[in-house]
Amino acid sequence: MVRNPPLIAGLLAAVVVAATGYFVLPNYLFPTSGEVPPTGQVREFEISARSWEFSLKTIEVNAGDTIRLKITGFDDGIGDGHGLAIPEFGVDKVIRMGQTVTVDFVANKAGTFTFHCTVFCGSGHSTMTGELVVK
Repeated sequence: MVRNPPLIAGLLAAVVVAATGYFVLPNYLFPTSGEVPPTGQVREFEISARSWEFSLKTIEVNAGDTIRLKITGFDDGIGDGHGLAIPEFGVDKVIRMGQTVTVDFVANKAGTFTFHCTVFCGSGHSTMTGELVVK
């Protein structure tokens, strides 16, 4: 039998708050993900997307740069256009023939990341890739 329910409820709440602070607060105050803050530098690249290739195979930037990709579709593949995705940076766009799509993101982590077409565009779809190199 519980003799002091408010005391038990208060202790339980204190344990929950302490556990949340122990696991969440250090990662919030001291991120360990290797993310780099934005530098304010904007790097712009123009890319064309056409059957089974992007015009740029490699994009090199510095960590913290803001990247602006202007992607223009020069055909629709087998009918549904092309896509461009860089999952590590939340980029996933569809590009149709004659359309230019602009996407901005911060390259906030170093490494080599593959970008690829996300819309099946024909027999060479799997080769429609490139690399984003963040130094």
